[in-house]
Amino acid sequence: RDGRKVEIPKSVRLACYAITHGVQDFDGETPE
Repeated sequence: RDGRKVEIPKSVRLACYAITHGVQDFDGETPE
């Protein structure tokens, strides 16, 4: 990287958020 910022995709940010809030699976329609 040499100090360059790395853009984290929104899908990865959302997945990390979901995991930390206890979401184990999501079918795209029904939130657990």
